[in-house]
This record gives sequence, structure tokens and C-alpha cells, in this order.
Amino acid sequence: MIKTVESTLDILDFLLVNGSVSFSTLQQGIEIPKSSLHSIIESLLRHDYVVFDDDKKQYHLSLKFLCFGEKVKSFQKPLVEIAQPILQQLTDEVHETSFLGITANYKQVIIGVCESDNALRSTAKVGEHSLMHYTGIGKVLLSGMSHEDIDKYINLHGLEKKTENTIASKEKLLEELQKISQTGYAIDNLEHNKYIRCIGSGIRNREGNIIAAVSISGPKDRVSLERMEELAKKVINAADKISERIKGLPSESISFI
Repeated sequence: MIKTVESTLDILDFLLVNGSVSFSTLQQGIEIPKSSLHSIIESLLRHDYVVFDDDKKQYHLSLKFLCFGEKVKSFQKPLVEIAQPILQQLTDEVHETSFLGITANYKQVIIGVCESDNALRSTAKVGEHSLMHYTGIGKVLLSGMSHEDIDKYINLHGLEKKTENTIASKEKLLEELQKISQTGYAIDNLEHNKYIRCIGSGIRNREGNIIAAVSISGPKDRVSLERMEELAKKVINAADKISERIKGLPSESISFI
């Protein structure tokens, strides 16, 4: 039963990433027996989670997922609505893409994006999940966690080394998180992508707890170490503005996954 559920989720993830695909492409990507794949696909078709295009002989996700997306978005609506104009202002100031992120199940989740108009720019999709120890937003979120929660993150996900710069030891990660708590911002110094640098800062609720984070991200030659202090001040300022505006909201209206 558990294996079937995992295979079903693998199929949905594959369709999310690859769009419209044939049965043979699905089989190559999922690598489960043909009979099992066929049975799961038939169930997804019956329940309207997947659509079959008879002309192209391909499968794709149904519009039913829009309902899920709208429902999830509604959970973060107050925060996203408050943050969006501030993200836009930040992007206009620094000419780099800005992001809004939270944590869910000990992973970073992007819930807001304001893209730069530069041809070469960093980007991510709303809803995109990633590990936290190698991103600007993720490290800020980790810095607001207890030691117990940091240990749980490491036990669940490990400290995968994405680039030669990625922090891959608990000792060094704790040192980095302490530094973030002192300075008010985190740097992804080519740790997730060797060509991209990122700066993040925490958004705090009325109790002073970090509940989300803002970041900017761009090519390493534009988000340079020489500009770090200048850019960090702008990111911190944006995070502080959002923090001030959400403090007037009831705690229950700032909900997360």
C-alpha cells in the first residue's frame, strides 16, 4: 500500500516537472512495472487528477490541481498580500529577483516571487520546495529554530553538499546560524548553485519569532561580495517592513502549511 502511494506521488511529481508525456516516457521516468503504472494511471484518470489527450496520446495533470493551489495560497494570503508590494520595491531597487519563503515539513517553500527584468536572472516557482542549509531563505529560517528542530532537520534530510561551498557539517552550520542571528541576514555564497549568490533576512511575528524570510538572488558577478553590505541592508529593510505590517494582524490569520 505504502509503495503504491509513493509510486502515485512519483507519477504526479513527474507530470508536474515534465508536463504532457506519453505512457512510455512515464514508464522510463518512474521505473515501476508496466501493469502497476497502468493501474495507478487509471485510478488518477477516474478521479480526475490526470487527463489523457487522445490526439497526442499523452497524459498531463488536470485543472483539479488549481483548486489545491488556490486553497494552499489562501493559507498564506495575508502574508503574501502584505509582502508582494515590498518584494516589488526590493526588486526595483536592487534589480534582482526577490523571494518570500516559509518552512513546511522541515523544508523551505517559496510562496512569493518578484522577478527581475534582467535577461540573466535567478528564479523559482511558487510552491517550490528545497532543503534549507544551502539557501539564503533556508538558513534564515533555520537560524530561528531551536537546537532540537535543527537536529531534526539534519536527521531528516542530512547536509547534502550541492557545491564545493555548501556547509556539510553540523558544527559549521551551527556557527553559520549563530552569525546569522547576530547580523540579521544570511548569505548563500554559491552554496546551492556555483554561479548564484543569495542574501536572505527574517520576517518576525509580534512575538519576535522568525516565521518567514525574504531574499534576493542573482549571478555572482552582480550579487558580489563587494556589494554584500549594501544589498544586505536593503533585504533587511524589506524584511523589517513586512514584519511591522504583519504585527497588526491576529496570529491565526498568518497561517502556514
